[in-house]
Amino acid sequence: MCVLTYLPLDEKSFLLTSSRDEHKNRLKAIPPKPYLLNRKKVIFPQDVKAGGTWFATSSLTTLCLLNGAFENHIPKSHYRQSRGRIIPDFFQFKNVEDFLTGYNFYDLEPFTLIIISHENSLCISELRWTGEELFFAEKNCNKPYIWSSATLYSAEMIHQREEWFENWLNLQQQPYQKDEILDFHLQGGIGDGQNDLRLNRETHATQTIIQIEKYEFASNIRYYDLENEQLLNYKVL
Repeated sequence: MCVLTYLPLDEKSFLLTSSRDEHKNRLKAIPPKPYLLNRKKVIFPQDVKAGGTWFATSSLTTLCLLNGAFENHIPKSHYRQSRGRIIPDFFQFKNVEDFLTGYNFYDLEPFTLIIISHENSLCISELRWTGEELFFAEKNCNKPYIWSSATLYSAEMIHQREEWFENWLNLQQQPYQKDEILDFHLQGGIGDGQNDLRLNRETHATQTIIQIEKYEFASNIRYYDLENEQLLNYKVL
């Protein structure tokens, strides 16, 4: 939920990798498994505290949520609901357009939501909610991207991560490899646990990495529990 990379593989395939940075005392999430939401099979890891998720995939859509919109904010003492409920709520709607017009964003803490639609061709939507205003953009699905949480990282650090990502891209050959981008999420940076991609601060750390390798007729999901050094693999048809 705090660092996300997107890599195109071909016109209908991609790699999406997400690092979850959380408070060290937060309960460990439940690893990915299928749930039935509005008669749709959706696979996601579940946050034990709030019952929501930061990453989910179905046969038609893959989503990832990052905390914060464009910049850090001062949180209120109470919000209407956890941001972790946004992704499960998305599957109550027919498509992105219905979600944009029908969802109640009122009194939600700022967030960035990346939605990849892959029913026919790929389409990437970027939603940023500031707490008062919703911003929507369509991204070029043929270009690589990196997003970082605006609540954990300053604008300077977000820019530096973009530079690290660009440097990494310049060293890669296509098609991009899932192990190489996983290694970037594990090793990217300058050896500074305060700001490297694998975060290790006094109170917060990278707890898990989830990755989906999406192809036209199948998907592979990897879930890396960093605390227990356990890598789980799932094949989705």
